[in-house]
Amino acid sequence: MEICCRPEKVLKTPGYRERYEACTPDAAVVAALGRVAAPMTVLLVYGAWCHDSARIVPELLRTLAEAQSPLLRLLAVHVAYSETDPSPFMAGPIPVERYPTISLLKGGFEALGTIEDGAELVRFVERPLSAELLVAAIETANA
Repeated sequence: MEICCRPEKVLKTPGYRERYEACTPDAAVVAALGRVAAPMTVLLVYGAWCHDSARIVPELLRTLAEAQSPLLRLLAVHVAYSETDPSPFMAGPIPVERYPTISLLKGGFEALGTIEDGAELVRFVERPLSAELLVAAIETANA
């Protein structure tokens, strides 16, 4: 397992930079992330060996870059294939069974061990972010 908070490090995964440069993020998702009014963490648990990760992770990173919110923190966890058994993989208190898993967490967390129970606002498993679900989660967190 490797943990980082820098998108540039994640983009060193073969093929990710090219997909990052080629994608056009969903404007509604970018706008939703721009509504964040308190510190939040985007927890990304992915595997370089995973086809869904190769498709979704670069788009997520591009979306976060375009949202340009200083209140959003990325906590990226690369899981080696050998670490997926036994399942679930535990990302702090959050069980992960499929990759990538993207969770929006209330609070600015720097490590898995600091994630508090109940911090998860919304989770996306093997799919990109959804504006509708993000808006509802962010509105709840901002209230």
